[in-house]
Amino acid sequence: MTFNNRLYQSVCFVCARGCKPISNIQVLGFMLTDDTRPRCSQCNLAVAKNCFACKRPTLKLGTINFNMKSYHTDCFRCGQCCKSLTDKEGLYTHNSKPYCTPCHNKHFAIRCFECSYPITTNYVKFENQNYHSTCFICFKCHRLIDSTDSFYDTKRGFTCTTCEI
Repeated sequence: MTFNNRLYQSVCFVCARGCKPISNIQVLGFMLTDDTRPRCSQCNLAVAKNCFACKRPTLKLGTINFNMKSYHTDCFRCGQCCKSLTDKEGLYTHNSKPYCTPCHNKHFAIRCFECSYPITTNYVKFENQNYHSTCFICFKCHRLIDSTDSFYDTKRGFTCTTCEI
């Protein structure tokens, strides 16, 4: 028998884990280990990780690794809308499940105290409230208040030191 440009006697062509000759279980087939040795399908199932979504064994082909978890390609879907995430960028995790950007922003993103829209970039935190950088402004002159600026918190809103004078 020839495998990987090497000649083997059929009794010597054994699974990499040494369980039995491959020829005895050829109906089940075999896969290659990372170091290109043959491994029977029974041993593949024994060492395979389980899909985080469906809990069935994942084999090398058709597997996605995300956030240190393995998924079948068909099982890698948004935890909210169930759309496939295989070709998506900007994926998020919440409670160990993957989410597409729109679902994450709608259901889990922190929200701006001023406008209530999701905060996806830089933000300012003041007195345990989160604000978009563009929403943290002086209510008189509408100038952005930088985190290094001095300002006053009044009943009507934030006021920069220039307007308070």
